[in-house]
Amino acid sequence: MTKQIYLIVSRGGSIRHTINLPRLARDEIAIKLSVTIPSSAFRSPIVEASLDVKDQEIIVPTVSVEVINEEVKHADTDGE
Repeated sequence: MTKQIYLIVSRGGSIRHTINLPRLARDEIAIKLSVTIPSSAFRSPIVEASLDVKDQEIIVPTVSVEVINEEVKHADTDGE
């Protein structure tokens, strides 16, 4: 069985999970995790795993912005 889940970890150390793309609080990060478990694992009393996230594995999102109307006036221009 293979499933994709998201682990949501807060700066304070609390952890939750969801199968859908999560909404995050300011102090949370999401870790997309693919879990593959063989059928034989369900016969064992305890399954144990470790997950270490390294700095070089963190993907920082990039945002691209396209100007579609160059005539936008700033609120502080007194209408000029």
